[in-house]
Amino acid sequence: MDITRVMILATPRSGSTNLMCSLSKKNGWAEQLEPFGATSRHKNNKEQKYWYVKPHYSVVMKTLTHQGTIEKVPNGYIYSMRFLKDSIIPMFDKIILLDREDFDAQLQSWNYGMRNWKGKEDGVKWNLNWTWDESDDWKDPYYMNWLHEQKYLLWTLADMLNIEPMSYEKLYNKDSEYRKQRLVREMGLPYDNRYFSPKLRYRTNP
Repeated sequence: MDITRVMILATPRSGSTNLMCSLSKKNGWAEQLEPFGATSRHKNNKEQKYWYVKPHYSVVMKTLTHQGTIEKVPNGYIYSMRFLKDSIIPMFDKIILLDREDFDAQLQSWNYGMRNWKGKEDGVKWNLNWTWDESDDWKDPYYMNWLHEQKYLLWTLADMLNIEPMSYEKLYNKDSEYRKQRLVREMGLPYDNRYFSPKLRYRTNP
């Protein structure tokens, strides 16, 4: 029996969860959602380090660029890059890098997500619908710089691995030709088209 291991590495708020679901549901593969996140069972909280075992079954694993930092240090994303490139990526057969072209829309979505998360002890509420309000102050310098760092990490890895990142805007466009080209023709990955529906967007207005 053939085993397929797919890794999705994405910048935050770029449609990576639905991409994971579209592949797993279509092919009957297991899902691993952000195994290196803050609440991950793969994290040794005492030492603040991570362990991960190569899957022995077909799986789609999704992780984000800011997850997997080994320790809190200046320029921590460099440690994430080394961790991903040397320890995690070699365990997978197919690597998908995903980014979002519209920086402002991505930053707005991240800000709304952080507002839902901060101060809550009952878990992160990242998947709530929200409506854009022109009066909102969303250009927080800290988050702007942080998001630029995430994109730098992704595109630096893309150069190292010689992989062209996929585009959120093109992947979720009504025209499925881009999806067919990047996922099916280039990577041999059938997908469930329902997960690319605009109805699944968290943002409720243009």
